[in-house]
Amino acid sequence: MIPLPLKEQKVEGSVKMQVAQLWIETVFRNDSSARLEGEILMPIPGDAVIDKMEMKVGDKLMKAELLNADQARTTYENIVRQMRDPALLELQGERLVRARVYPIEPNSTVTLRFNYTQILPKAGALYSLKLPLARIDGTGGGRSVKVGFESQAPMRLLYSPTHSVDIDRQGDKKATVAYKTGGAE
Repeated sequence: MIPLPLKEQKVEGSVKMQVAQLWIETVFRNDSSARLEGEILMPIPGDAVIDKMEMKVGDKLMKAELLNADQARTTYENIVRQMRDPALLELQGERLVRARVYPIEPNSTVTLRFNYTQILPKAGALYSLKLPLARIDGTGGGRSVKVGFESQAPMRLLYSPTHSVDIDRQGDKKATVAYKTGGAE
C-alpha cells in the first residue's frame, strides 16, 4: 500500500463558558497515478459528541449521515465496491476516531471535515481543552488551529503547555488562540 500523506489539518472552533464546538478538517492529497484510500486515526476526548461530517471532492460537498457502526461499515464497503465516493468516520474504542475516504483519484485532493462538541473538564478554576491533531510527517503539509474563547468571568491566563501559540485578547472575557506550522513540528 502506498502511504498517502496528509496535505493539511485544521482545527477551528469556539469555547463559550465550558462548551467547546470544534471543526477538524483533514486534507488528503494523492500525488500518485493510482486510486488510493485515505485513512487517519485521531484521538478525541472520550466525552466528545460527533455532530456532523462532510467531505469535499473538487467542488462537490457531500454531507454525511450518522449511522450505527455496523451499518456504517457495511454501507461504506458497498459504496467502495461500486467505485463511488464514500467516507467513513467510526469510533475505534472510547477515544479514537478512524476516518476512511475512497477513492482519492490520482493527482487530486479530498477534504474531510467533522464537528464535535465537548463539555470541557474543569479543575478548580482551570478548564482544559485538548485538540486531536494527527501526526503529519515531513512529507506532509501544515496544520493550523484557531479557537475563540468567550467567558462570563474575566480570563486571567490562557496558555498551551505543548505548543507556542499566539493569543489575541479582545478585552478580559474574549480571546482567540492560534497555532500554525508549515510542516513537521
